[in-house]
Amino acid sequence: MGFCTGPQQKPFANPRLSYDNTRSSADMGENKANTSPTVVCLFAGGGGLHFGFRKAGFKTVFATDILPESAVTFARNYPEVPFHLGDIRHLTPTDVQRITGKIPVDVVVGGPPCQGFSTLGDQRHGDPRNSLFEAFVRLIQWIQPRCVLIENTSYLRSQYAGRYESEICSALSSIGYAVTVRTLNAADFGTPQIRKRVF
Repeated sequence: MGFCTGPQQKPFANPRLSYDNTRSSADMGENKANTSPTVVCLFAGGGGLHFGFRKAGFKTVFATDILPESAVTFARNYPEVPFHLGDIRHLTPTDVQRITGKIPVDVVVGGPPCQGFSTLGDQRHGDPRNSLFEAFVRLIQWIQPRCVLIENTSYLRSQYAGRYESEICSALSSIGYAVTVRTLNAADFGTPQIRKRVF
């Protein structure tokens, strides 16, 4: 839910601003696999964040989600991306090393389930999905990426008096990341839809 960098590391330039849309996907494919920055996608869903980072020239080391539909979608659209189907709360450091192949990871991205925050969801204070960010943070500690990007509904910042925004920021700060939070509207980036999300 923020663009985070380690205290001793320089942040990446904004991938959207540095992306050259004259390049084809083949140009940014396997032939640049050894030089492309790397990303891990947690709570990957249908692959929206993966698609954006891929367009920006990143190589996805692996993606994961608990929903079988997500695994099917990834297998169909991105067969080259290793996909872990399961609950990330059950992953161990050994699992992560095995899945990543110990490849250094530059960015970890994810959109933790937001049903507990969203106006379209139940907005339940005790929704167990609201604490999934703890597993997210645990994997960040194991993977140790240079940067972290979390995406969620904008209501995360106001529901429950901002409790979860504060907890997420504190958790990331406690493991050495500088946290920046921004609310962005998709309509400001060329999408014909008013859709506010927090990063």
